[in-house]
Amino acid sequence: MSEKFHIAYITDDNYAMPTAVSIVSLLENKAANISYVVHLILDNVSDQNKDRFKEISYPNCEIDIIDADSSAYQEFQKNKVNLHVSKSALLKFNLPEIFSDIDTLLYIDGDTLIIQDISELFKIDLSKYYAGVVDNFEALMFSTLSRYFNNGVMLLNLKKMRADNMTTKLIDYRKNGLNYFMDQDAFNIVFNEEVLFLSSKYNFRVPKFLETDFEEFNEEFCDNKYVDENECLMDQKILHAVRQLKPWKYNLPWVTDIFFKYLKISPYKEQKLKLKSPMPFVIKRAEDQIKRDLNKREWRFPREKIAKGSKIVLYSAGEVGQTFWNWNKDIGYSEIIMWIDKKYNKINEKLNSRGALICPPDEIKNLDHYDYVLIASVRLSVIASVSKFLIDAGVPEEKIITLF
Repeated sequence: MSEKFHIAYITDDNYAMPTAVSIVSLLENKAANISYVVHLILDNVSDQNKDRFKEISYPNCEIDIIDADSSAYQEFQKNKVNLHVSKSALLKFNLPEIFSDIDTLLYIDGDTLIIQDISELFKIDLSKYYAGVVDNFEALMFSTLSRYFNNGVMLLNLKKMRADNMTTKLIDYRKNGLNYFMDQDAFNIVFNEEVLFLSSKYNFRVPKFLETDFEEFNEEFCDNKYVDENECLMDQKILHAVRQLKPWKYNLPWVTDIFFKYLKISPYKEQKLKLKSPMPFVIKRAEDQIKRDLNKREWRFPREKIAKGSKIVLYSAGEVGQTFWNWNKDIGYSEIIMWIDKKYNKINEKLNSRGALICPPDEIKNLDHYDYVLIASVRLSVIASVSKFLIDAGVPEEKIITLF
């Protein structure tokens, strides 16, 4: 008999239907010789929806239904950014204990479509890592980490997580840390980059694909590999409908058709869906971007805090930092004696043609003299964490300059 691989989903009543569709897509594309145990963690799901899940039946597959209750996480329901995410997502913290006899588990969000066999994931050696994950470049703006992952698809090393008491640490961070996302920040901070980054094929986030001109997307993210959008999508393994644009709510190009393909053979095949146009949503995002661009007046170099000719260290090489560096290069207002950023390696690759060299933050400890350290960021979480780092590194507090 072949080895059984374990996969888990978490859902409440609101996500029962798309979760069932995701499971059907997983099993429809499973290789015939592969055996799965699909664990369904149900948070206050109705008996009617439970019965629908029990209808799912495929060869070499068990459906394991587990009743759960996320009420202990009620206090975390309010969230500044992603209110569309249910507190049920926080049950991910408990996976090592829920599956105390399982060492490796693939966790998958219910807003996914698995369009190819993914059993090769279980061959990955995770012994040194907490998880196998996929980059989430869009969310890096909310983090001081050098890399940030999306936790909607995670190949988890539950054995290592249990050994290092990760459940307690995840919950503690969610209570006391900075959280822009319901559960994702906790995983990123607590795992502390002890993760193995996998191909984006295993967590292809479709909104980025839909909101960007395909030629630009193809060039920036895919090395011009694809002829058209359909070829690009069909080459992925797992499509993830992150954010509010869901294929069962909006008539999304290509993606909604794929969703309906599996809906029609799911236990919810009789369900009628009224789809909305995504255009108002896309237009609103474009308007928000314009507003953010107009707010770049906040990026004005703080001349009232920094005297002309001062020797400064510029911390952060994001868009704000690049604006300040270019402005100083053109105007000569101050002397930037060092430019530092935690992501210095990646940024140097992009900026090498501009004559700039980004240094690692610890290099500031080697400087004998500077007048100020300017934190070139408008994000309060970044300002707070960088300020703490600088003070710990011995920078006098009166020399730390922020934009606020």
